[in-house]
Amino acid sequence: MIAMLTMAYSFVLQLFPPLAFSLMKKNPVSKIGASIGMIVGVSIVAYQALEGTTMATMFPSAPHFIQDLDIDVVAITINTVVMLAVSMFTNKVAVIHEEPINQSIINAAIP
Repeated sequence: MIAMLTMAYSFVLQLFPPLAFSLMKKNPVSKIGASIGMIVGVSIVAYQALEGTTMATMFPSAPHFIQDLDIDVVAITINTVVMLAVSMFTNKVAVIHEEPINQSIINAAIP
């Protein structure tokens, strides 16, 4: 039960990087970048939760400070890196709002 709660918390935590970047005046993150970053982060957390692995079991010869890292820290870091990398190579889509053409103006202009 605790593993499920931890996994749910980790899933919600993956929303933080796009949210933090969306508060900037010049947001460098595209929708596709944010989506793919979250998918990668959630995939890492899901793999860890379902397989029961830790950083120590995945990287047994790594230094202790890497083995002691929580998988959430790793997932959110990879999420942010992937999000920024994908956003760098994708264009942000601008929403253009067009006013409907007023037919009375067109009819008045045509003699």
